[in-house]
Amino acid sequence: MCWNRSTRTRPPITTIVQREERVEILPGRHTLIWGYNGTFPGPTINARRGRTVVVRHVNQLVTPTVVHLHGGMTPAESDGFPMDHVMPGDSREYVYPNAQRAATLWYHDHAMDRTGRNISMGLAGLYLLDDDDERSLGLPEAPYDVPLLIQDRLFASDGSFHYKMLNHLGAKSGTILVSGAPWPRLDVSTRAYRFRIVNGSNATPLRLALSSGDPLIQVATDGGLLPVPIVCRQIPLAMAERVDVIIDFSRHSVGTDIVLQNLNTRGATGSISDEIMQFHVARIERDERAIYAAVLALLALTSTPAKKTGCCA
Repeated sequence: MCWNRSTRTRPPITTIVQREERVEILPGRHTLIWGYNGTFPGPTINARRGRTVVVRHVNQLVTPTVVHLHGGMTPAESDGFPMDHVMPGDSREYVYPNAQRAATLWYHDHAMDRTGRNISMGLAGLYLLDDDDERSLGLPEAPYDVPLLIQDRLFASDGSFHYKMLNHLGAKSGTILVSGAPWPRLDVSTRAYRFRIVNGSNATPLRLALSSGDPLIQVATDGGLLPVPIVCRQIPLAMAERVDVIIDFSRHSVGTDIVLQNLNTRGATGSISDEIMQFHVARIERDERAIYAAVLALLALTSTPAKKTGCCA
């Protein structure tokens, strides 16, 4: 295990209980979930580069679970190997040294032969790692730094999750959830926002675009900040991939509605919608730092050459 080098003391332990809960996802109906601390998605963990985080997971479910920090550089015993089961009634500590660049990560179940269903029942959450380099750039910060965990779900008539495999390629459906909510609307101001977007779907690739035609300014991907920002009209996002984008609402008037779309559904048959969520410009607000200062700072960054440290089969 790796402890904080500056203090050489054991870091505090955060306890997360994996348990059942009934929550209202569809209006007027209650859905049984398997949630981290009984929530869907699980609690967001905010971490700092170089500061070790220890999370103790307690399994109060009826199924074996495993926790994997997707994108994390972790010790082998904390990586969430599919056979490292936490059995019902047991617990396990996961140690995350955070010895890596700032990035948008996520944690989810990783149990052998159960991963798809366990995640579809709700076992997923966000893990946001920051550092001094990223903070120095003037990128939008909370509440203008917004994580979006996008997942699709199939619901039975009673509101319960229905996990249906398609030719052993995973489960797909036409109901898109964003951070656990179906077709949500976010009120925004006339300024720049940072959105950390995670495709947490089981088998549904996305192709993101805005209905207004505004660009998505990509500033980061799975591994952290890009050497330079990229102006994109659309962004493909496979399962488990992450992308950080800046959207600037400053040119829009109050009352404007803009839809985040999934262009992969264009021309699809059935009840599949291309609408992921809506941004509603609700108020005028000046962005003192302005998106352009952050973009110029990013353009000044230089990438660090990769170093070969080993290989694996």
